[in-house]
Amino acid sequence: MYYRGRKNRRRFIIFVCTILLFTGLVYGYISSDKPPRRPNIAKNTQENDKKNKNQNNQALDNEKPEEKDVANTSNEDKELVDFKENQEREIVTENTEIVFNTYYKTTGEIEKNAVKVPVTAVGMNLSQFKDYIEDNYSGWRIKTISTKTAALFREEGGFTPNTFLIQSKDGYIVIYKINEFGEKELYEETNISISVLTEIDKRKLKKGILVDNLNAAYRIVEDYSS
Repeated sequence: MYYRGRKNRRRFIIFVCTILLFTGLVYGYISSDKPPRRPNIAKNTQENDKKNKNQNNQALDNEKPEEKDVANTSNEDKELVDFKENQEREIVTENTEIVFNTYYKTTGEIEKNAVKVPVTAVGMNLSQFKDYIEDNYSGWRIKTISTKTAALFREEGGFTPNTFLIQSKDGYIVIYKINEFGEKELYEETNISISVLTEIDKRKLKKGILVDNLNAAYRIVEDYSS
């Protein structure tokens, strides 16, 4: 009976081991039948490519302002060179004029005289012409200047030269001639009294009536005598 119990126990152990072995074989077969799990290389590669692309784009964006600055600088340099070349090409000719504008504060009139440039200035570029004007016409201020014309300006306290002034003196109408220096010179006295004139005419004669020539002065005097 004891022997039979040992024999049954041995069978039980062999049975259990057989079951465990069979189970292990089945599990191994099932496990080996599944495809191996591969790392997600494609996903990682795409993420890396995207990251590298963003970094490259950012680098390009950082470089763009510099490239733009270089382009702008190049354009500015080119415009400056073109401007200098145009200045050198444009020269003063024998038809270039110098216009003198003189403002007389006494009468509020502006006298304009235009003359051709001196022969010594012909052939100068704009920069040289400007220096020439400043050196030779120090009493004048440059209003505008080009290789075609130079407009100069100055103020004077007298009258317009080479004109005539009708004015009252000691109660009578007289005619003054304005010399080349803008100064009055008595030209002719009349016997026309200002006492018979209106207050408006008296004020005009007190200030003075400036005319371009002697004939115009005589016409005004005749009007007051009638």
